[in-house]
Amino acid sequence: MVAAEQIKELQQRVQTLGRCINIEEKRAEVAAKTERTLAADFWDDPKEAEKFLKELSGVKFWVTGFDKVAMAVEDLNVLLEFEDEEIDNAYAAAVEELEALELRNMLGEEGDNLGAVLTINSGAGGTESNDWSAMLMRMYIRWAERNGYKVTITDELEGEDAGIKSVTMQVEGDYAFGYLKAESG
Repeated sequence: MVAAEQIKELQQRVQTLGRCINIEEKRAEVAAKTERTLAADFWDDPKEAEKFLKELSGVKFWVTGFDKVAMAVEDLNVLLEFEDEEIDNAYAAAVEELEALELRNMLGEEGDNLGAVLTINSGAGGTESNDWSAMLMRMYIRWAERNGYKVTITDELEGEDAGIKSVTMQVEGDYAFGYLKAESG
């Protein structure tokens, strides 16, 4: 059973996230940009309009995501008062949504939302090194596919006996670079 202290902790996390992402500033930005889309000359330059709508969509993501999480946490207070059996499921869902938004905030640096190019080189070590490189390649391909990314192998150099000497892969999808930028070794 979920305790009131857990809900209070969740509310504090939501408030902290709101400060981190400047939610009130984003709300004002959405209102201003939405008003701009209603102007008569908005579609005069379709490329600029499309770019503008993409920016608006990015800001709207934060506002709607934050509002959804805040509402889910507030709903927990109501469920707690009625001692509903569904509070555990609602709590788990609220935590999951909050953690997803917090993770997306951590991937907020410039370029994190782009795709990535991943290169694996076997280095010294002969057959074992080549085999290890092939295992890494398969691991990254499986990770990418499980997370909904598209992987294209742009260059691959096979090892003499087994494995690969080097491979270059393009990982396409939202936040691929943000997830992969720390992968090195």
